[in-house]
Amino acid sequence: MKRKILGFLLFSLTFTVLFTSCIDNEVEELEDRGRTYIKLLEAPENIMFFQPFEDSKKIDLLSIRRDANSTLSLNSTVTVTLVPAPELIEQYNEDNEEAVEPLPAEFFTLANSAFTSNGNGGYTVTLAPGKFSEELTIMLNGQRWEDLTQKYGVAFRIQDANGLPITTGGEEVVTVLAIANRYDGIYSMTASMTASDRPTVNATGTEWTWPGDVYLVTTGENTVDLFDAWGFGTYILPIQTNTGGWSGFGSASPRFTFDMETNEITSVVNTTVNPANGRAFQIDPTGPNYFDPETHTVYASFIMTQTTATTNFEPLKIRVTFNYKGAR
Repeated sequence: MKRKILGFLLFSLTFTVLFTSCIDNEVEELEDRGRTYIKLLEAPENIMFFQPFEDSKKIDLLSIRRDANSTLSLNSTVTVTLVPAPELIEQYNEDNEEAVEPLPAEFFTLANSAFTSNGNGGYTVTLAPGKFSEELTIMLNGQRWEDLTQKYGVAFRIQDANGLPITTGGEEVVTVLAIANRYDGIYSMTASMTASDRPTVNATGTEWTWPGDVYLVTTGENTVDLFDAWGFGTYILPIQTNTGGWSGFGSASPRFTFDMETNEITSVVNTTVNPANGRAFQIDPTGPNYFDPETHTVYASFIMTQTTATTNFEPLKIRVTFNYKGAR
């Protein structure tokens, strides 16, 4: 029987409170400013989750980035030497109580000619003139990953950068490859919110449906975070305003924890640490809190509290139904 592994799921951890962004249409010529630096863009950790696939998939494990200080520097050739750093995987396992194993060489083939093996498990990387970055791209063989519960990792350190300085904190990276859990996916979101002192929010208990998709993004074996893919493009709790418009609660990013045996939601917390607005989540035991494996629907009931030195809102009761639309 063919085994499957997971296709890459990326998610951004950038927070924004607007539906639009400003783009500078003018291109500024590089001038001499300080020094040119080399770094591993994803340092220190790059956690990647995958959806099932049976063939080989192209995966970018890491990026070598040149922060050029001038056009002259950008138009030069730079050679960077990466060496394996297996101790970073060991440290990751210790810090996170994980059992990540080094990615076996037979699982993949190199897919970027800018990288050449240097014979010790590392690579020599060539940044050609005009190139800001190169990605360590591999073709990952889905037939090889037989145990889908096993996580794999690679770890590298920049040993040399053609004499250029290496950005502090950008010297080394560990990339972890893991499966997406059963709750991960693209969903529609129908919700209701109830409180008496939220005049700008539709808090009347009437149901509304968010106009676009949301994601439940794997953050652990049995946890997912709510990501708005339509309006904000970040981890946030979407809301309907009292005028029927669309907005979101800032510094409020729900994480749902499930019991893997019963599929019940056991915890809802705010992943924003110590928000200035005092927003926090807790599960509401009076409402439905479970994942239906037959329909792939998630039912969540939780309460948002908001208490600071100057505010003390009534707890906001939230009921959400996430209807599954497909894999991310």
